[in-house]
Amino acid sequence: PGDYHPTRAELEIPACETFKAPDLDERSLSQTGASSGYVPHRGIEWTVRLGLQACPWDALSFMPFRHRQPDFGPRQRELHRAFRPRAQMRRLHLGGGHMTFLDAAPVRKCFAEHPGYFAEVKGKRDPGNGRYCLSNPELQRLVAEDVVRRLDRTGGRGSYLFGLQDGEDGLCECADCRALDDAAAKAGKPNRNISTRFHTVARNIAAKVYERYPDAVLRNWAYSVYRQPPTGVRLDPRTGVEMCIHGRCYGHAIDDPHCERNPGMLRWAKDWLSSAAWGTTYEYANCSGNYYCPVETVFPQDLKAYHRLGIRGWHEEMGYTDSVFLPELPK
Repeated sequence: PGDYHPTRAELEIPACETFKAPDLDERSLSQTGASSGYVPHRGIEWTVRLGLQACPWDALSFMPFRHRQPDFGPRQRELHRAFRPRAQMRRLHLGGGHMTFLDAAPVRKCFAEHPGYFAEVKGKRDPGNGRYCLSNPELQRLVAEDVVRRLDRTGGRGSYLFGLQDGEDGLCECADCRALDDAAAKAGKPNRNISTRFHTVARNIAAKVYERYPDAVLRNWAYSVYRQPPTGVRLDPRTGVEMCIHGRCYGHAIDDPHCERNPGMLRWAKDWLSSAAWGTTYEYANCSGNYYCPVETVFPQDLKAYHRLGIRGWHEEMGYTDSVFLPELPK
């Protein structure tokens, strides 16, 4: 789409050398809600020409929504290899996010012998909710070892994201976990915030990873119930933060002073940058449903504002027009 190729008998290209360096290291656009086994190559080609880093399911994208994918044949496997992410290897996504603790201590494998890894809810260890006892030192060790194994496979290259599963139900209520919370969380205030608990634990795990890989690219999610900057906790000076900007207004640029919503979001980002080494954003225009918003004019303004603020990267999700959207596959 958008291509026009005039026909000429001869074409002359003068000798030249052009070098361009992007102001934002990361400009990632990942496919979501579609088959990760099929490469929407027309959409990806167009996206890459716009200066974004786009790829099929591979590094830089999170776990596909549907894990069981059909085999689209050798041509698609060839395209997967051809469309590797246009990004530095040391920044390619190695895992984590929602799977940080699940990958290190799967429920089926660990609960019978190690119930203490899992959340205590109303006095009972409960693996059913998929939550973990973050204060458990053995669990923290397992996560650190999982991250180190991933870095071992790439020679120390790649980026890892510390996170939790979605939702705020079933969080661990044990005394050790509650001791990591700030005063508001201990008081059981509405809209429970476990930022201090989560980011304290993530910092402890990162310290173990840095012992093996002192230059590892590690970042914490600022997301869901651990979205707010933690109280009294500073991240390791090497650790970044990926700020999930839920609830912002996409009808206005992020730094538009006339918007009722976005100035508060911008202050939130500045607070995070004061406690982390560097930051990237995770946008949600794709999830908003507000397709009448002028995102094609808002996003360029946002990128300039983020650059002025010192934010290193930007990430958004989308469904390409030539993606393959599958019904739920049989188990």
